[in-house]
Amino acid sequence: MKWLRSSGIFAVAVLLLSISSIRAWAVTHYVRIPGKSPYYDSIQAAINAASYGDTILVGAGEYYEQITVEKDGLTIRSQSGPGQTIIRAPELFPAAVTIKGNDNKFRGFTVVDSTTGHSHTHRLIFVQGDRNTISNNILIGRGEVSPVDVGILVRGEENVGDEIAEGNIISSNAVYNVRHTQGNATGILSVSVIRNGKTLAARGTQIRSNIVHDCSQGIYIDRSPNCIVRGNIVYDNDLGIGVRSRLTTEGLSSAGTQVFGNIVSYNTVGARFVACSNVTVGRSTNPNDFTDNVVGILVEWDDRGNTGAPTIRYNNIEGNVIGLQNEANQTVNARNNWWGDPNGPSVPSNTNPTNGDTIEGTYWNRVLYSPWATAPL
Repeated sequence: MKWLRSSGIFAVAVLLLSISSIRAWAVTHYVRIPGKSPYYDSIQAAINAASYGDTILVGAGEYYEQITVEKDGLTIRSQSGPGQTIIRAPELFPAAVTIKGNDNKFRGFTVVDSTTGHSHTHRLIFVQGDRNTISNNILIGRGEVSPVDVGILVRGEENVGDEIAEGNIISSNAVYNVRHTQGNATGILSVSVIRNGKTLAARGTQIRSNIVHDCSQGIYIDRSPNCIVRGNIVYDNDLGIGVRSRLTTEGLSSAGTQVFGNIVSYNTVGARFVACSNVTVGRSTNPNDFTDNVVGILVEWDDRGNTGAPTIRYNNIEGNVIGLQNEANQTVNARNNWWGDPNGPSVPSNTNPTNGDTIEGTYWNRVLYSPWATAPL
């Protein structure tokens, strides 16, 4: 009985100690929220004081600061939402908000580039770590400039972890006004590059439920494998969605990437796929809508010797000036799509007239389009 009483007291003590540790471990830090403690005047000061598992709650107002998150497991969120919580960084290189740590959440801000006179690349948010979530933000670029700006950039960086940004989620953001005089600025970009002999990579990025408009390029997966692009609304861009590989020349590929459930409308080119093998576009249960673009889908090889073509099935391709343009000397599987007419797409060899979207390009005859859907998916 004495042993049982001692064991019970010990168990209760351990439980109380655990509860105490949990409470001490998860702290909320308050930025410009009167009457709350611990209180900070800047977001960066709160980040510097925080530890894994802490929340940084940011009050309404404008914040003229550049933010860097080098810690793991922080939740940084606004109290009043992006309409009332605005970050105007005086410098946006490497970014207004740079996240080098892992498992962080950044939610509910407007990040706007209101600078003038800067002749270098700007990024609104730069994600370099793993498993971070960027959600429910408004990202506003500085408009058409000569540097190649980016709204949200996902890419590994030198001396940051293993230099691979992996498993990051970009969700429910609005990105617009990121433009370049020659068309290369991008709203949301997941990219791998080779720099100074090192591969700075991104993989497994999920880009979902965002609204991207009035950018040179809306969403681009560039040499980043196993990415998901789903449920986004992409409109009024020069290019809506792009996917590119350089497997032959660089050993970098976007293989395993899936693009489905997106609404892609009123762009010059709805989607462009460059030298992409093992990339799927559309799902039978979650098709893409490529509508009212000048070119709905463009398939190309590059001029460096990289080849490949995606699988384009179960999509609604309708109301475009050109439905699908194939400039890759390779067979493109484009079966089971809806082309805007029960009789299928219009191709140069059609003997029966159809009002469906056209299949054109140097290698139009290498597009496999039959069978097609006879009603919208």
